[in-house]
Amino acid sequence: MAAQNLPQETKQSRRLSWYQKLGQSVNPSAIGMFGQVFLREQKWAIPHLEVQDITHINWHALRSAGFSACAFDKDNTLTKPYDMVVYPPLAQSLADCQREFEGRAVIVSNSAGLEEFDAEGKEAAAVEAALGVPVLRHSEKKPGGSAASLTSYFGCDASEILMVGDRFLTDVVYGNRNGLFTVRTRAFELAGEPTSVLWARKLEEKLVKRWRAKGQQPPMQTVLLRTGLSVDCFRKAPDAPQG
Repeated sequence: MAAQNLPQETKQSRRLSWYQKLGQSVNPSAIGMFGQVFLREQKWAIPHLEVQDITHINWHALRSAGFSACAFDKDNTLTKPYDMVVYPPLAQSLADCQREFEGRAVIVSNSAGLEEFDAEGKEAAAVEAALGVPVLRHSEKKPGGSAASLTSYFGCDASEILMVGDRFLTDVVYGNRNGLFTVRTRAFELAGEPTSVLWARKLEEKLVKRWRAKGQQPPMQTVLLRTGLSVDCFRKAPDAPQG
């Protein structure tokens, strides 16, 4: 079902239970991983590529380099927080991604499709119908867990998968821990986010800025090593055509 044909209340936002909202506000996996990142693995929080939003990503160049699939965070990456429609300025870029990767794109959410909050997959199904992008069914919240669900879903090595999201300590850490190519986009709508998430954003942005100033680099990535390409070739002007 196309997003434009959905009822207005479904298009605009999804209603979460208090338990789901609490789960999104408090992420034990991220809290537990923070100490490891802070003390020993700061490189996990540094993305391979950072852009304003997905319109600045050159999907054609990434596909040509050997990447074969793409995993997206949802809120503040494809939609406004809790919305059930792709943020309009990003719609064409998402379509370009789906075309370049022949539909091999999926949403990895810390609520929809997560066994703890969405065991029956009802929220995942609603997101899929609204956005036109499959939602991965998985059992662990980012940044915890392996990439096993992703590699099984796509049938490829983790190094061939892109992880695109707006959070350093969830999306980027998850992707880097598991050998994915990480792309960090900037949040475009903070209104409506829980206070705990807003504070976490400020903390992680300050830490990543400090670590970068000290020369910290993202972990080595298999496709980049094999091709010798610079990440700059994966950037594009937002109004430039793909391909």
